Amino acid sequence: MISIRDRRNGDVLLEVEGETLEGADLSGADLLCADLRRADLRRANLTLADLRGADLEEANLEGATFHLASYSVKTKWPAGFQPERYGARLVVEPPKTQPWWRFWKRA
Repeated sequence: MISIRDRRNGDVLLEVEGETLEGADLSGADLLCADLRRADLRRANLTLADLRGADLEEANLEGATFHLASYSVKTKWPAGFQPERYGARLVVEPPKTQPWWRFWKRA
């Protein structure tokens, strides 16, 4: 069994049966901030997976499917990997703003 952990705090996000993630069906998986560094994801199905903030540096992504998977500017990919070419989509998160009443000025 493989445990996929949150790269920020080490919490288990998902447990997958098997010795590797090669060919794993991770479609629709919530992999927000997942630590997938050096993971063997050959031929894995990551369709509709949430990869925002995930770390996939040095992962083997050969033949993996990313159709409509979401990622953010904080997602780390292997050098030279272009997720858009494989069907993934960049999700731009809105900037954090102050509540409107902080800008209210009394007359």
